[in-house]
Amino acid sequence: VFQNFGLLPHQNVLDNVAFPLKVQGIGRAERNLRANEMIELVGLEGRGGAFPRELSGGQQQRVGIARSLAVNPEVWFLDEPFSALDVPTREQLLRETASILRETAGATLFVTHDRVEALTINDELAVLIDGKIAQQGPPEEVFGKPVDARVAEFVGVENVIPAAVVGAEDGVARVRAGEHEVQVVDDLPVGTQVHLCMRPEDVALAKSAGTNTSVRNAIAGTIAAVAPHGSQMRVEIDCGFPLVAYITRLSTDELGLRPGVDVVASFKASAVHLI
Repeated sequence: VFQNFGLLPHQNVLDNVAFPLKVQGIGRAERNLRANEMIELVGLEGRGGAFPRELSGGQQQRVGIARSLAVNPEVWFLDEPFSALDVPTREQLLRETASILRETAGATLFVTHDRVEALTINDELAVLIDGKIAQQGPPEEVFGKPVDARVAEFVGVENVIPAAVVGAEDGVARVRAGEHEVQVVDDLPVGTQVHLCMRPEDVALAKSAGTNTSVRNAIAGTIAAVAPHGSQMRVEIDCGFPLVAYITRLSTDELGLRPGVDVVASFKASAVHLI
């Protein structure tokens, strides 16, 4: 499945989907039957006679998916298949493709630069940096426990903070970052130089320190910047080092978050990963 659809413009949907079967020498009746099954599978019933120019981008990519599945592939390769589509169409096609994947038995290699796609559609994730696999494993492991700062940045861990282990007890390490001490669920020896890694969505903000005993870490800082980030707001806090939090727009308004406002950033010890 190609990034830019790769359809034959002079052939209609039915003939595009049937084309690889024709190349294989399969007779017209059989290949049209199979092609129509695939057209129905991708939700394009009744559009077999349409030409690519008459279809939206999302519909064209559905044709590309149907064409690739028509030959019952042992390995299904998708090369950034949704990158040319608008966000709503991309999200819908991603869900549909994930459903198709669950229904088919073939192995699939899915190439993407989009973190949401990477988390949504695969069982195993490999992060390629400079042409080499930097980390491979289940998505939750790669996203939650990146092996180094480059992988952390690549998978959206915006908070990668230099620090050092200054103490440890009962499986909890005390780590100093700047002027602040942070507790982390880890058993690295004292003196180890590390990076604190936290996903922005795991950082909560308040005007003062709370009394929630399950949250071991509370760091005072001053807001440096506030900007929209999709449906949320990206808040950067100066804590002696930059710390990023994703906060709902409602919370941003209720707390009056804006540059220069003092806040307390809190996060659980289990939300921090050391590399």
